[in-house]
Amino acid sequence: MQPSAASIVARDKLRMKRRRRWFIAAGLVVGLVLFGFFGLPPIIRGQAIKHLSTALHREVSIEKIRLNPLVLSVTIEGLEIKDRDGGPFTRWQRLYVNFDLLSIFTGEWHFQEITLDGFAQSVSLAKDSTFNFADLIPPPSQAPSATAKPAKPPRPLRISKLEVNSASVSFADASHTQPFAAVVGPLSFKLKNFHTGGDPKAPYEFTAITEVGETLAWKGTLSANPPRSAGEFSLGKIALKKYAPYYSDFINADLLDGLLDVSASYSVDLVEASRELKLNNAAIKLTRLQVAARGTTASLVDLPSFSIDGLYADGIKQSATIRRIALDGGRLTVVREKDGSINLLNLLAAKSTPAAPATPTVALTIPAAPAAPVPLPDVKLTEFALSGLAIDFEDRTTPTPAKNGISRLDINVQNVALAQASAPVLLKLALEGANGGTVAIEGSAVREPLAADLAVKVASFPLAGVTPYIEPMVNLRIANGAVSVDGKARLSGTVASFTGDVVVDKFATVDGVKAEEFAGFTQFAIRGIDAVSEPLTARIAEISLIDPSARVVVNTDKTTNLATILRTETAAVSSADENIPVVSLPPVAGAPAKPAAPGPVWSLGKFTLTNGSVTLADRSIKPAARISLDQFSGTVSG
Repeated sequence: MQPSAASIVARDKLRMKRRRRWFIAAGLVVGLVLFGFFGLPPIIRGQAIKHLSTALHREVSIEKIRLNPLVLSVTIEGLEIKDRDGGPFTRWQRLYVNFDLLSIFTGEWHFQEITLDGFAQSVSLAKDSTFNFADLIPPPSQAPSATAKPAKPPRPLRISKLEVNSASVSFADASHTQPFAAVVGPLSFKLKNFHTGGDPKAPYEFTAITEVGETLAWKGTLSANPPRSAGEFSLGKIALKKYAPYYSDFINADLLDGLLDVSASYSVDLVEASRELKLNNAAIKLTRLQVAARGTTASLVDLPSFSIDGLYADGIKQSATIRRIALDGGRLTVVREKDGSINLLNLLAAKSTPAAPATPTVALTIPAAPAAPVPLPDVKLTEFALSGLAIDFEDRTTPTPAKNGISRLDINVQNVALAQASAPVLLKLALEGANGGTVAIEGSAVREPLAADLAVKVASFPLAGVTPYIEPMVNLRIANGAVSVDGKARLSGTVASFTGDVVVDKFATVDGVKAEEFAGFTQFAIRGIDAVSEPLTARIAEISLIDPSARVVVNTDKTTNLATILRTETAAVSSADENIPVVSLPPVAGAPAKPAAPGPVWSLGKFTLTNGSVTLADRSIKPAARISLDQFSGTVSG
């Protein structure tokens, strides 16, 4: 049966209505999309500028906002927020955010992509220690009541792609005596599948560089819930002088130069069942360190290279091991001031603040039981190596400043374990004097029980530097002479011992007034020494003196060089003091008398004198007289 004409017309009208509805709906959708692309952005831009300026109390400007309603993305270009003083605060060139609408129903906020280009932030700290963003921090809310329900945890955040390009942060600090300013950037990094919930293992990384070439880099994994992270980081070419405003109040020195490099891998897990806090294979290197006294430019500490390698630390077990600490080259200038202070220690003295006056109090003191000794931390050092260090010494406490030095110092220490008192430590020391001579010490030592076994070798070490220390006693100068030692030094508890030989060669002295020859010898040797401190015992196989000479001079004013050298004025004062009567107090009744300490025990196998001479010159008569006794020798055997 064929449809009637009326039914065909009715059906066509229905189709037309449906098409019209579809066209209207499509038109609305297209209109909304077009409005979203072109109409809505100017409105959002105007409202954003208005409300952000009001909320931030700062001038806000935005060049352009673009929307893509089809993928729910927004792009904000040319945003700039000025600080309250009109200076720069926050700006970026472009921010692109792509939000996943379906994540509203999945229990997490999901962003497909967030890209930030050309971000710049200015942070400043005023003289009153307030930040330029302090007014943006809301005041702390009142503490919740005891009956309040615990807050729900925030929804997890997932970012499939997070990219930051050419970001920078400038920081200015005016709260210290010395203002500080720095710029960190450009900073660029990319993160994929960043997630605050769960435990992703996708790697993240970023790098940054400051305006003076300092570098900061990190690569690893990061999780907020559960809180754990693992990876590696590095700091490079950190200019220590730049950060003087932060440490100048704690030391009395100026850092003229110095670069710090740090690198390490780490693992952090704050979950109770698997807690972990480890630092692995850390390396710290300090180069070109130069330190001077405050307000001066003369370097007192000059260290080209100081490094710590192979540092492993466990914060849970409170243990650490270090493979090597090394100091290569350098020079120290050490001065002992007239008041006895050491200049390098004075560099560490922080600025002292006057203490508040103490309020007198009366307290009852109850003797407390002795506290148990605190165990030393479990720290192990495989090797400490110091090589090629030069040291200049000056002692200003002597009448004539004593100036000595070490042209090269090498020290090697191995197997140090703070928690293992009985572990033997291997020691090796070698030095070269600035005026010649060498010292070498090698052996081992134990902390508990205290013990040491060292081989000591000193070769031709000059004695002239001792002169300033004998000046207060005798007016004498050591013109020549060098000491050599070859022996073994041992320590066991409180008992020290030495076996070996001591030899002084080519010793010569002059008086301190006319610098005329006084006494000397070609060689003075003590061989076969066997000495112990408890009981005090010294056994010597042989003492030999070769070519000893002495010269006594009577001057034209009938004074002698002996009187000049021995400072008879001082001796006279001392003799006068001896005439002062001394009152002795009687012993306290009932007090036990202390037993007399045993006297020292010593023995000498043989004493040999070869080719001795004594000269007497009398200039008080004319013509001057000279008498000498030469070439006398002898031997005494024990």
